[in-house]
Amino acid sequence: QYAAAWLSSIETFRSNPNYVARKGGANLEYGTFSTIEWRAARVFRSLDYFDFYVQHLSNWPKRFDHTLRRSGGFNHLYRRRLRDMESTYVELGYNNPSGHRNGRVLVIMPFHSPGDGHSKKDDKYSFLNLTVKTVSNIFPNIVVSVCNRHDYDYVTTHSGLNQFLYDVMMVDLEESTHLPYFSSVDVRHRIEQGQYDVGFEFIYFTEADQPPHLRDVNWLLHLTLQHANVIVNPHRGHPDGMPGDLATNISSSSSSEQSAADAAVTIPESEVMKLRQHFKPAQSRTIHDVADISTKSCCFNHLHLKRPYEFSKEDKKGMIDLYNYRGKGEVEWFRQHDSFAHVLGICNEFRHYCCTCNLTDGITMCQYPPSS
Repeated sequence: QYAAAWLSSIETFRSNPNYVARKGGANLEYGTFSTIEWRAARVFRSLDYFDFYVQHLSNWPKRFDHTLRRSGGFNHLYRRRLRDMESTYVELGYNNPSGHRNGRVLVIMPFHSPGDGHSKKDDKYSFLNLTVKTVSNIFPNIVVSVCNRHDYDYVTTHSGLNQFLYDVMMVDLEESTHLPYFSSVDVRHRIEQGQYDVGFEFIYFTEADQPPHLRDVNWLLHLTLQHANVIVNPHRGHPDGMPGDLATNISSSSSSEQSAADAAVTIPESEVMKLRQHFKPAQSRTIHDVADISTKSCCFNHLHLKRPYEFSKEDKKGMIDLYNYRGKGEVEWFRQHDSFAHVLGICNEFRHYCCTCNLTDGITMCQYPPSS
C-alpha cells in the first residue's frame, strides 16, 4: 500500500543504491517507491492502525463534485476548517500522545506549490503548515526541499515556519516531478559530505500534505534497528466528506445562522444545497470519535483484503458520493478532534477496495494471522 511516507535508520538509507546518483524518469511516487521497492528492503507496517498513520489532507476535496470544489463558498469553508484543524493540532499535540520528540530523526519533506490539477496553491500552503507543525511535534529536524525560487522565498520568508525547520534545500532539476526522489539523493550527499549533522540516526520521508500520528515514537524507532534494511511504512488515511466536516458551517448568505467571521463571504443557496445533498447519504454512517490513540486499537485481522464496497460507474464519474455499498459491506469511520473523518482501515481507490480494521477500547496486542 502506497503511503507517500517511510521511516528507516540512516544506515538503511545510505545502503540503498537508488540514492547513490540521480536516475532519469523518476515520477512523484518514486520518492517512495525507490525505498519500499528496493529489492533488499524489508518493508513493515503495523498491525494496529493507530500505531502509525498519516492523514492525507489533499485527498479530502476529491470527495466532492468538481464544480462545487471550484466555488468560492466551498473553498472558504474548506480553508477555514484547515485553520481550525491546525490550531487544534498545535494546542493539543494529539498526533503524538507519548509526548516524546526525537531529534535523531532527519525529515525529508519535498514541497512544490504551483497548481498541478491535484491541489491549488493556497491549499498547498495550508497543507505545508499543517504537516510541518505536526511533524515537528514528533521529529523537530525538518528539511523542506524545493525546486524553484518562488517556493524557496515563500518557505524562508513568508511561511512563518523557520523555527520548525532544520534547512530549506534548493534542488536543481528540470522537472518538478523529480523533486521527491532527487530530494533523498541530495540529502544523502549532504550527509556524506558533512553538510548535515552526522549525529542523525533515522530518516523520515513524507510528502507535504499529510500530518503523521504515532502512538509511541521511541518504540517505532527501535523497530527500525531490529534488522538490516528495515523500512517502516505508515497507514495512509482515506478521508471522506462527512457531517461535521463542513456541515456545521453550511448556511447561505441570507441565513441568520451565519457567524460574524463569515459575514463577508457570500455562499449561494445553490452551493449550500449541493453540500447538503453530498452530506445527506452520510447521515447514517457510523463515525467513532477517537480523541486519544493511546486508549484505542484498530487491528487488521485479515489474511486477505476484503471488498466491503465497490465503486459504481456513476461514482467514479461524478465523485459526488464516492461509496456505493454492496451486500453486507461493513465500513465505519473515525475522527480525531478537528480532523476529517477517515475510514477505519486502508483503501485503494484505484483498485476499488478497502481493508478494514477492528476498533477496540484499550491497547490490544494485534495477532497475525488472527487466532481462531
